[in-house]
Amino acid sequence: MMGGIYRDEIIPVFSHQRKPVTCGWIKANATIDTGAELKKTRADTRIMLRHASAYGSEKRGVRIAVTAYYYDWVTGSGWVPAGIIPPDQITVLDQRLDCNGQVILKLGSGDFEVTPKVSGSYQFYEFVVTATPARDHHRTWSYHPYLKVGRNPPFKHFDRFNLFYVTENDGCICDSDPRLAPNFGLFESTLFESDSVPVAAELFVYDAPKIVFPKPFDSISNPDYCNIKDRKHAESLLAASFSDVKMVQGMKWGDVRPTGLGDWPGKNIIVIESCFQTTWMHELGHNVGLDHRDSSANNLMNSVASPTKWKVNRTERNAFEK
Repeated sequence: MMGGIYRDEIIPVFSHQRKPVTCGWIKANATIDTGAELKKTRADTRIMLRHASAYGSEKRGVRIAVTAYYYDWVTGSGWVPAGIIPPDQITVLDQRLDCNGQVILKLGSGDFEVTPKVSGSYQFYEFVVTATPARDHHRTWSYHPYLKVGRNPPFKHFDRFNLFYVTENDGCICDSDPRLAPNFGLFESTLFESDSVPVAAELFVYDAPKIVFPKPFDSISNPDYCNIKDRKHAESLLAASFSDVKMVQGMKWGDVRPTGLGDWPGKNIIVIESCFQTTWMHELGHNVGLDHRDSSANNLMNSVASPTKWKVNRTERNAFEK
C-alpha cells in the first residue's frame, strides 16, 4: 500500500498572520478496497491525489468528498471558525460538488491536483478532503454457440459500465437531512426509499476461459439452453460454473418472458441477447442482494425492463457500494 507524502509550508501573509500548514497527498485505489485517508489542509496548498489504478491508464471511479470551513478575523482572537462553505460553491477538477459535498470522478493512473476551488469570497478557509475508490464488481461472460452461427460473436454491450454517470440525483437531498431518518415519519421514510442518488460502482466484464457454452449446455433441444422454456433449465444454466454471465437467445415459461435472471445473492447471471444495458446492472443488483422495487417506473430495480430505468435509492446504493 502506498504511503502519503507530506511536507510543511508557510501560507503567504494574510494581513495579520502567517501559519504553518501541510501540503498533503491523499491516496485512493492503492489497492482495490483502499479506504479513505483524511488530511486537513489549508486552502492555499496544493492537494494532490496519487491514483494507483489496478487498470493502468484506464480511468476508474474515485469519490472525492470535501468539507470547507471558512474563518473570520476577530480582534484579540485572530482567525476563528465561522461556518461551512456551501458545496455548490466548490468544484474539484471543474466538477461541482453535490449537496453532500461529493463528486465522483473518472481518473487513470497518475498524480492529480484535486485542490478544491471556491467561487465565493472568503478571506481564509481550510478543507477536509477524502478520496475513496468506486466499488468494482467483476464478472466473466460466455454465450450459447447457436448465437455465433454464420456471424460474429454476439454483442456484449460493454466491457465495463459505471453507475455514477447514469444514475439520477433528484435535486440532491443531503444524506444528513433529518427527513431521511427511518423513524422520522411515514412520508420521510418513503422519501428515503424513493429519492434517487448517484452510485460509485462499476461492473467489469471479461471473456470467460470457456467463452462458448461447453457440453451439455450447448444443447438446443432436450433441454434447450438457447431459447429456454423451463425455469428449471434456466436455474441449471444459471448455477453452471464455467462463467458468471451466460448469454442466450431468449427465455419464456408460462406467461413469464424475462430478459435476465440473477442469483439473489451471488455472482451468476443470465441475459438474453437483445436485452438492455440496464438488464446487466439490474441483475447485478440481485447479485448484491436487492429485490424488485416497482414504486417508480424509472427504478433500475423495477421488475419490468427498460433502457431508461436508472433510479437507485440510498438502500440500493449501499448494496452496490458494499
